[in-house]
Amino acid sequence: MKKILDTILISSLTLILCISNLSANEIFQATVTKVSDGDTIWVKKNKEIIKIRLGEIDAPELSQEYGKKSKNYLEKLILNKKIIVNSTIKDKYGRTIAVIFFNDKNI
Repeated sequence: MKKILDTILISSLTLILCISNLSANEIFQATVTKVSDGDTIWVKKNKEIIKIRLGEIDAPELSQEYGKKSKNYLEKLILNKKIIVNSTIKDKYGRTIAVIFFNDKNI
């Protein structure tokens, strides 16, 4: 009986965590106002400016080899463009972590 109750408790906690993680997602449209580097951008959502770290990728820092090329490429793709932002969480620096889309393509 205890094993069954433990299993139910673990399943319930897992479900609660999944639901709370889903509610943290926010999808919105914004305009890219600045590209800091190959994986960090600033967007304007209504009147709010939001710093976004692109999720699921890592680009070289500006001081590293190909860092400036990475930034320039991202600027050419999305600077001053309207994008769709699918935010997931905030990192330890307060940046929104998000997957972004432009013209239905995952940037």
